[in-house]
Amino acid sequence: QIAEDLDIIRCCQPGLVTLGGDWLDILLAQQQYVLLDAILRQMETAIPAASRILLGFNPSVGFLQVLRERSFAGAAVPVNLLNIQCASYAGYLRQIKDRSRLYAVHCLAGGDIPLEPALDYAFNHLQVDVCIVGVPAGGRVPSGQAGGRNLGLWLRAVTR
Repeated sequence: QIAEDLDIIRCCQPGLVTLGGDWLDILLAQQQYVLLDAILRQMETAIPAASRILLGFNPSVGFLQVLRERSFAGAAVPVNLLNIQCASYAGYLRQIKDRSRLYAVHCLAGGDIPLEPALDYAFNHLQVDVCIVGVPAGGRVPSGQAGGRNLGLWLRAVTR
């Protein structure tokens, strides 16, 4: 899978690439550091540091260590209103912001959180640098999402 991902990256040359996700979380949880290092070294040779974003879904000391020890343009982690009361998660996000740009993923919590409050929380309360929001295959935010029809206007208002 890594070789296929690298082929796609070489072919398409995207501006930013997330590295990690489920496989990173699993390798960190299983303490498979040698394998993790080998995978990251392969990816680092193909992707410039300014284009790499470390992606993790489960907060861990290992994620922070990888972020600290290797070069990334930023870190992408879940940020949404469902974890608003969690002081330890807020501390985790602060540690990430101390080291890199913070890219928020899962802001809408699978559609459970309307767009406008999700972006307001991410940008104005947690001061994330970027909010990555998925859009359904139809290309539009569902009309049930507050502000969905005015997404462009809303993004211009909250983007720094």
